[in-house]
Amino acid sequence: MYITEQRKDGLYSLQSKELSMFSPVENRILNMLSKRPTYPKDLAKHLGIHEQNVYYHIRRLYKAGTIRIVKKEEHGAYIANIYALSSPSFFTKFSDLELTRNIPMKEHAFLLPFIENSKTNMKIVIGSPDPHGPERARSRDAYYAIDLGIFLGTFLSKTEPVVSLDTEMHDHDLKNNLIIIGGPVVNRITKRINSELPVRFDEKKNIYSS
Repeated sequence: MYITEQRKDGLYSLQSKELSMFSPVENRILNMLSKRPTYPKDLAKHLGIHEQNVYYHIRRLYKAGTIRIVKKEEHGAYIANIYALSSPSFFTKFSDLELTRNIPMKEHAFLLPFIENSKTNMKIVIGSPDPHGPERARSRDAYYAIDLGIFLGTFLSKTEPVVSLDTEMHDHDLKNNLIIIGGPVVNRITKRINSELPVRFDEKKNIYSS
């Protein structure tokens, strides 16, 4: 799971793990390990508690999967385990998760009307990979739709099929909000609306702006 934060220059994320409710001593241990990996004897020294007490809490944290062994060092006659946090961040739930039906989209208004209330309101049209059209062209643009889908999916509470081939589109489908991938040679929907676009392909297949 990830903690995410939308900032002006993009969406920031940090891998996170659910944290069980621990004792004050265990929270202090986690706080120390967040600064640097170390071993139980060092933790006991800095926390001012008995080393055996630290080992008890370390075993609990390790069993819960909150900390992990990152290194082993020789200290005289014994081997010391060096511990670190198992995740760069943690979170605690105080109630069960609920299905998200309406996420405020103020920060993402540029996606309207393609995404509204965390739901898709569009079709993504890619050219068919089979030979089609007057030039019998094959589209190789599907991976652009995959990249786009991954990006758009971060704004959705539920995903549903939105991708269609140009050869599957009918007149009534053109009333939808459309994201069309591919030029007029490989995508017949692009060819159909090309002349109406402010930035379009000319007869020599160059990009032309009016």
